[in-house]
Amino acid sequence: MLEFAPAYLHAGNRDFASSGTVQAFSQRDIPMSSCSVRSRYLQRIFVCSSLLAICLIPALPTAAQQRSPEIQLTRTVRTWEFLPVVGARAGLFGYETGDFEAWVYPLKIFRDFHLIFHIGDRALPAESLARTLTVRPESATLLYAGDNFRVRETLSIPANEPGAVILLEIETEQPLEVEALFTPDFQLEWPAALGGTFVNWDSAKHAFLFGEETKKFAALVGSPTAGDAHVAYQTNYSLANDNSMRLGVVQKGKETRAIAIAASVNGLQAFV
Repeated sequence: MLEFAPAYLHAGNRDFASSGTVQAFSQRDIPMSSCSVRSRYLQRIFVCSSLLAICLIPALPTAAQQRSPEIQLTRTVRTWEFLPVVGARAGLFGYETGDFEAWVYPLKIFRDFHLIFHIGDRALPAESLARTLTVRPESATLLYAGDNFRVRETLSIPANEPGAVILLEIETEQPLEVEALFTPDFQLEWPAALGGTFVNWDSAKHAFLFGEETKKFAALVGSPTAGDAHVAYQTNYSLANDNSMRLGVVQKGKETRAIAIAASVNGLQAFV
């Protein structure tokens, strides 16, 4: 409305430009019809704004309660693709088949980690059943699916802890037991080296304990439900390269199993 103000002033006082005097306007100089229109206009704006606010109020709690969608990517497994899951102090490096090695810097703990599913009288290698891979900022999940069971293996590294966690979510229609196997490879990052190393099964801790002759470096791989462990050995007439442990039978239904990996530069007392 300001762009019409000069014309209105000139119409009200034709001698405004030449007289050099300014005449003040009073409220009675403004037509009553204009005031009524303006009043009705403002009233309509107020009513519309009030109705809009009333409509939006119920929606506000709902919008606040909605959670942001989880950041993740899912696709079919590519058995030849490299799969790293890393943190500041540890890392799992392997392939999308579920075969990987574990590091807790500066130590390498094992290589060739893999799972076998025991169901009935069958032993099924997990890599042959890998279906999909789901990656998130904090973890990676492999889905294994058989005829009557599914297992989700989630690999995760705590942000600032010297270790890793493997979570197995099992859903089965008949009794199933997961066996975890790996080849011990306890050593320091190249070019450093350790002397004589050893691996023992500790039944009280349900875990394999790794150590070396100076008793400075140590590691642990275990599960709260682990048992029936077998330790790698080598003799003149036979050998077994893998350490293995079974994680307990899951009856029909859903259960979870967990495997923990940790290491220390302060000896085995760190795990006591």
